[in-house]
Amino acid sequence: MKSLKIDLGDLIHPMQDQSRDINEYYLDTQTGEVIWMDRFLFDQIEAGKEPDMELVPGWQQKQLEAMRAILEDTEERYQRVPEVWSDEAYEIMVNFIRTVRNHRIADALWNAIEGRKPFRRFKDTLHRYPELLDAWYRFEEEAYKEIAKEWLDSLGIEVRS
Repeated sequence: MKSLKIDLGDLIHPMQDQSRDINEYYLDTQTGEVIWMDRFLFDQIEAGKEPDMELVPGWQQKQLEAMRAILEDTEERYQRVPEVWSDEAYEIMVNFIRTVRNHRIADALWNAIEGRKPFRRFKDTLHRYPELLDAWYRFEEEAYKEIAKEWLDSLGIEVRS
């Protein structure tokens, strides 16, 4: 197993990002860096359409170099960061509700995740109980860190602090 210094917090946002039609994320398995890319620009480069460099801002020029490196990668150095699907995110909410000791609040949260728009309703309900917000955010972050560790483990990467 390869040991690599990675900030798991840097992986959480990409895993939560459901707008992969706009954003794309890759992990550099040599440096531990998470690379964000504009999906539209990435698709253009992948199709062989080079943008006019005079129109590309400086910060995006570095991104273009990373895109080219990813597309030319034959050694699997760069790995696409997977998004966490809604069923996994739903399971995180379920597991959190199981930790809530106040039965009245737990019942309100169970009711919130039934039916349409469970994520929105869960968060709306949580905001009615501000004393639980910090606990929820810590729980959610730890759950995503575990998912990130499992993904890294599947790549043969052990997280080094």
